Amino acid sequence: MANDATFDIGCRLIDRIRGAACYHGIDTRRATERMLCEEISRGLSKHLIPKHMIKGGHLYPQVSRETGDLDILFERKIEPHEMCRALEAMKPDLASKGIVLESYSKTPKPLWIDGDGGDRYDIIAKAGRTRINTHLDVTGGTNLFPKFRPERRHGSVFYRDQVPLLGLYQSYESQAADKLAAVVLDPATTRWKDFRDLSMLFAMKLDASLIGAELVHKLRRKIVSDDEIMALLPEAPEVFAYEFALDKAQVWEHWRDKNAKQMDDFTDVLCDGRHLYLDVRKAMATTLENRRERHKRAGHKPTVEEIRQLRVKAQLVIDQGQRVVRLGDYRSQEHSAASYRPKGF
Repeated sequence: MANDATFDIGCRLIDRIRGAACYHGIDTRRATERMLCEEISRGLSKHLIPKHMIKGGHLYPQVSRETGDLDILFERKIEPHEMCRALEAMKPDLASKGIVLESYSKTPKPLWIDGDGGDRYDIIAKAGRTRINTHLDVTGGTNLFPKFRPERRHGSVFYRDQVPLLGLYQSYESQAADKLAAVVLDPATTRWKDFRDLSMLFAMKLDASLIGAELVHKLRRKIVSDDEIMALLPEAPEVFAYEFALDKAQVWEHWRDKNAKQMDDFTDVLCDGRHLYLDVRKAMATTLENRRERHKRAGHKPTVEEIRQLRVKAQLVIDQGQRVVRLGDYRSQEHSAASYRPKGF
């Protein structure tokens, strides 16, 4: 009797999703996959103590940016047995909504996300007569969290009686930093959805300085020097060049017709990404220059190069016959020779 009830609820759920997908002109399969992912995210919040941050396509309404998988970041590394226990625990909750969780990965596939290891869990479920295949991309660790705390908010809805997903969502500025790093640091990228997302993010008129701060925070995990970070971000990246647009235009059109019919030609999309990148890079350069100026005004210890130059100047004085070395020259501006007085004077 319970199985029949679950089946009937699942059939009605799929009918609502199918009707909404036809009305909005979006893919029904991906819409059902997103529904399953949102219910799994709800279950993970209930059955796992560590909190997770929602990333990827779930930041956007399904009608404007379709997605069919779930990308999440936990406060710490989640072991496979913890994930399997949570998936088992949420089965009754899913069944009450007409979803039967048929199988999932006991041993996840290794995944490389943003230069850090992650896990991919394949999920197979059924709602009514519809089989749903999706996957979860899971990473963990506080060092991977963005500079600015994720926002706690509700997600969007696109079918009747859908309950919006409440959770911690990655900020758009943080996602923009992730996307820029992904395409600029990998000129051989084939992740066309990153270019689509950058175009959408550019249209949002986000704060370039916040994106720059997130990008520095992200790169700082691997690189300490500000100069090295700026060196990694050239003024004219290959992926935003006109030649790149011409070379990849046909591939983009094939991907766009299948995944994002509402998007413009690749040249226009690339221009949006380039404008966003240049705004962010300019904001980063200004911030780093202001930081250097503040350090100078605060009085910093002389670098090895500065001391070497002072030694050269002192040697010139000696060569000119003046056997006097001003020790104050080796001090910072704040403690210069002019302000130095021997004890007792």
